[in-house]
Amino acid sequence: MKNEIIIDAIEQINKGDVACIVIEGDTITYKEKGRGVKPILTLCKRGVLNNVCVVDKVVGKAAAMVMTYAGVKMCYAITISKHALKWFEDYGVIVKYDNLVEYIVNRRGDGMCPMECATKELEDDRDIVYVLQSKLKELSYYSNN
Repeated sequence: MKNEIIIDAIEQINKGDVACIVIEGDTITYKEKGRGVKPILTLCKRGVLNNVCVVDKVVGKAAAMVMTYAGVKMCYAITISKHALKWFEDYGVIVKYDNLVEYIVNRRGDGMCPMECATKELEDDRDIVYVLQSKLKELSYYSNN
């Protein structure tokens, strides 16, 4: 894989055009907008993550688990949590990153991201999609009431 394609993907993410990009070989094949874990979940549901490189803006353990579940072989994270980095290392995913943080911060900036919290103790990625969809529904319920 050429560095130029990863640099291009990072530039697109930094401009705010997209949040997550899939690279197969030397070609960008998918781009996904959105916030949080939703872009990577959408790509997982489409079945386009097996044996690819993912460039993502923020990767916490939840996103890392989705990626290993879906068969991602490499991840380039602009920001990655220590939990996600350890997960990738344990599963043999090649990972590169710009910023390593203790954990992903929630949108209010006053604590841990709820998705990072939901997966902190989870040790099996087979249930990850269900766990995250349930958490997203729960958060949506509370934000609408």
